[in-house]
Amino acid sequence: MRWLAITIFTVALFGAGGAIAQDAPPRTSAAEVLFREGKVLMDAGKLEEACRVLAESNRLEAAGGTLLNLASCYERRGLYASAERALEQAKKLAQEAGRPDAEAFIEDRLSAVRPNVSTLRVVLPNQRALEQTTVEIDGEVVVLDGGAGEVGVDPGSYSVVVETRGAPLWRQTVAVEGAGKEVVLEVPAPALLGPRATAPAAPAAAPPSPLEPVGIAGLAVGGSLLVGGVVAGVFAMDTWSDASTRCPEVQCSDRVGIAAAEDARVFGDTATGLFVAGGVVTAAGGALLILSRVLSPDAPVTSRGWVVRF
Repeated sequence: MRWLAITIFTVALFGAGGAIAQDAPPRTSAAEVLFREGKVLMDAGKLEEACRVLAESNRLEAAGGTLLNLASCYERRGLYASAERALEQAKKLAQEAGRPDAEAFIEDRLSAVRPNVSTLRVVLPNQRALEQTTVEIDGEVVVLDGGAGEVGVDPGSYSVVVETRGAPLWRQTVAVEGAGKEVVLEVPAPALLGPRATAPAAPAAAPPSPLEPVGIAGLAVGGSLLVGGVVAGVFAMDTWSDASTRCPEVQCSDRVGIAAAEDARVFGDTATGLFVAGGVVTAAGGALLILSRVLSPDAPVTSRGWVVRF
């Protein structure tokens, strides 16, 4: 009888020429076809499919008649939270259309449905920083009021995720069974709040030894001398090769060959001197640098912004 009353009232309020919004355009053919299909399925007792078809019809075009039938379909399946949401949407349409008679009828239906709506209540501990906490139930953000959040739910399993800045993510799956039940989920105190702990500051480094810049300069100069020795050696070999070509015998009368041989000797002596000097200066610079580290073991060795640690 109740289903018959809903059907009659739906036809009277939302049928031809009686849509919630009197100036609303005619319903689209797709929404109308789905609406009629949903009613046929519901009359045949195929409630799950009927609810799906009616919900799709309402998605294409929200209408009071569709929402009342959809709410009835949900109610017959025991999905009272979904039925409540459909009725609330229908009530909003009635208010926007200025239909107090439809609004009163829908309010009566809500009064009958609400006692059967189950609720899932998430309670947070006092240690939670509420302004930095987000609670989600199946991906939907829950509004927190006084350290708790509550939503109406249909029977089933729900994933609850609580995230507080500075604390580990907390999640749990909750099962809600039956109608008119209240399931309370208490979230444990967070393991960590506030800024993350930081490592103690390292002690200040001792000032560098005055021998350090001298040692670094010695390494630089010694390296330059060694490079110069390599270059002089290359010239010596090239010049001696030219001299050997012109004067293959010990006795030679070719002035150019003799001059080349003399140049090769000079380049060779120069390369030898540069190698010796570069090795001595480089060794001295390295010794001074090591000595500076011995005198100031905690001081970094710096040069032109680079930091070298031993």
